[in-house]
Amino acid sequence: MPAKEMKHKWYDTRSASRNRKSAFTRESTSTRTTSESSVPFNRKTVGVSEPKKARVSDRQKRHPAKGADSSQRFKRSATPPPSSIEAADLTNKKRRRTRNKNELGRQDPRQSTQRIRVKIEDLDLDKSYVGCYPLNPQVSERAFRQPRWRHRREQPLIDEKKLPPKWSSDEPDLSESDIDGQIARCLERIDDNIMPHIFEQRLEEYKTTKAHREELAKVEPEGLSWDVVQRINTLKALRKGLRRSDPNKQLSNVKAILAAYRTKSLEWTGLVTYWSKGVQLSQPRPFDWDEHDVINMHHKADKSFWVEGVNDSFESPSPVIL
Repeated sequence: MPAKEMKHKWYDTRSASRNRKSAFTRESTSTRTTSESSVPFNRKTVGVSEPKKARVSDRQKRHPAKGADSSQRFKRSATPPPSSIEAADLTNKKRRRTRNKNELGRQDPRQSTQRIRVKIEDLDLDKSYVGCYPLNPQVSERAFRQPRWRHRREQPLIDEKKLPPKWSSDEPDLSESDIDGQIARCLERIDDNIMPHIFEQRLEEYKTTKAHREELAKVEPEGLSWDVVQRINTLKALRKGLRRSDPNKQLSNVKAILAAYRTKSLEWTGLVTYWSKGVQLSQPRPFDWDEHDVINMHHKADKSFWVEGVNDSFESPSPVIL
C-alpha cells in the first residue's frame, strides 16, 4: 500500500477510536444523570479522590497517646485531666483558702505579709508612739557635704573644662524642703565665684518658694511646722468639697483634725491617728492593717471613719488616697 494511503488510513483509525470513546463517555454521563437520585453518593462513582491521611511518624507509632481513642491515637497528648481524688483535693484547697481569707479579713494589695488576728482588748490606744520611730525610716542618712572650692579671681569660673575635679552643683547633704538651708548654700556658692549664674537662678527659685510658704503660714497660728501647714492647707480644700457633698459623713472628722493641728495637739510625725464622727480614737501609733480593721469594726464605723497620717490620709473602710 502506498505511504500516502497508509497515512490517511492511520488518521482515520485514530479518529474512529476517538469517536468511540466520546460516545462511551456520553452514555456513561447520561446513565449517571438518570440514576443519580436513586444511587447513593459515592466518591469513587463521581470521581472524587479520597482525602489524604495524616502522616504518622515512627515515634508516634511506638509511643501512642495513652487513653486516647482510635481516631486521636496518634495526636499529641495534652495534660491528662485530674482524677477524682486529685479534683477533690483541689476543691478542698480552694475552700480552705477562701475560709482563711474570710477569717483574716480583706487583704491589702500593697502588703504581702500574712494577716493576723488582733483583739481590741489587746490594743493600748491611749499610748503615744511619738519619738519611738523615725519620721521616715525609708530615707537613709544624708551624705556629707562635698569639698568647697573657691575661685579667687575677679572673673568667675564658667568654663566647664577648668572646673575642679569632682565638682558638682548638687547639695547631697541638704533636703529640698530645707528652704533656709538651700538659700544659705546658694549665697555661699555665689561667693565661691564658680558657676555663679547657676546658683543665682536657684536662689531666686528658693526665695519664691519661701514667700509662698510664708503666705500660707501667715493665716495659721505661729510655730507650726511646714509639714503641718501643708496638711492644713490640704484639709481646708477637703472641707470645702465636703460642704457641698458628704456621702460618707467625713466633715466632722476633717473639722476635728484641723482643730487638733492648729492647737498643736497633733503633729505630722509619720504615725497615724484614728478618728470617727469627729472623735479621736487613738494616740499616734504605727499603721497596721489588722489594727485598722479591728478598730473600725469595734466602733461600727461603716461611715465617718478616718485614718490621719499615713503619708496621705485616707477614708475607711474603702481607702481613698487623698
